[in-house]
Amino acid sequence: MMRFPKPCFTDTQRTLGFGDRWGLAGAGHIQASYRCTFMGAFAQQHVDEIRGTIRQPSDVVVAARQALEKARYPNRWAANIDGIRSVDDIEWVKDAGFSLFTVDVSQEVFSDADDLSKDALASLCEGLSKEGIIQWDALCERFLDKPFEVSELLVIQLGKEKLMRLAVKFGRAIARADALMSALADRMPGRDTYEVELSLSSSPSPTTAEEHMFVVELLKEKGHTITSFAPRMLIGWESVVDFRGTRQQVERFMKAHVAVAYHEGPYKVSIHHGDDKFRVLPSIGLICGNLLHFKVSGTSYLEGLRVVVRKHPTLFNEIAAFCLENHGMRSYPIPCSLERDAIEELARTTLKDVEGSFIDHEVGRQLLEGMFAPVFSIGRRPNGIPFKEALTEVIQKHESLFVDFLDERIGRHVELLSTSS
Repeated sequence: MMRFPKPCFTDTQRTLGFGDRWGLAGAGHIQASYRCTFMGAFAQQHVDEIRGTIRQPSDVVVAARQALEKARYPNRWAANIDGIRSVDDIEWVKDAGFSLFTVDVSQEVFSDADDLSKDALASLCEGLSKEGIIQWDALCERFLDKPFEVSELLVIQLGKEKLMRLAVKFGRAIARADALMSALADRMPGRDTYEVELSLSSSPSPTTAEEHMFVVELLKEKGHTITSFAPRMLIGWESVVDFRGTRQQVERFMKAHVAVAYHEGPYKVSIHHGDDKFRVLPSIGLICGNLLHFKVSGTSYLEGLRVVVRKHPTLFNEIAAFCLENHGMRSYPIPCSLERDAIEELARTTLKDVEGSFIDHEVGRQLLEGMFAPVFSIGRRPNGIPFKEALTEVIQKHESLFVDFLDERIGRHVELLSTSS
């Protein structure tokens, strides 16, 4: 019998989100979790990933719970549904058993505001005020030329032009977040039964500390509280590969956002697409302390494919060929700079080391990651058997190897995050 049969609140305990598109990675995730003191969100999935893998929201929670029960897992655990962008999404997931709901309003961010003239900003502010999206006079009273002492090293003060720019850029995003959080509250048994994460992680440009503060301040005024905030990370922070920038860039970015999270909450800074950011993980772990929710998602999928490479290379070659031939149909948006020329070069290469060229190579990894939904939903072997069915059979047959691969790869993440904690 599990001590905690249901997912629990994460509060300000550092947490690690384990994405499992297979529904078969639970044992490996649990094994890796014993390397650290993070609370595990063993049921974690984006709504688009669930749809792309032809599953139901409850399947994610059930798969995680079954793995935890089998392992007699003794600790608290969480269940995070990511990517909520509509009331329809809420209706789809609300009864599935998740404890943490990520509301994503990235698509409502008007990034063009960064480059508009003062006159253009004033005109748009007037329009947003007439629509009732913002209340300009109230914004001025709340923010204009008032210093916010976020920390000893960070004081934020907004002049009129900067305030207009923030209002235009985030006005609709804040209104959307307010509407979705209110809709969630209306549909859940009580505010003490779930937590909320706010995400800007898919916004067009990296989130600044002043943007973070502005958005959360206004949502707090509307009566909303959050457990974590997911900023859009820096340019060069891409899916399933290491950060392309410098450690110093990440440290400056994280220090500013953690300072805002402590000042406005405290709540956690949520890092999306954290897979393989090995060079900067010790810095992130040290700077965030307990105010960290770190998500890995693509790792479990790619380590599953590593099992397929080792045990059924013919099947993997079929999947690789499918991805190369159909890379234009990538339907799940991931942050990556994968270019057609690089994919075509990979296709022309005679692959003596398939694992090294795909699973361990940046271009191959991002190609496979971006194509997971078509592989699961429409991909088929020459004999007509769906890739999803064939892949599941291989993973189930070689479960112990899958556990070992996950323990090693994800274990490396958690150990580096814990290096200085």
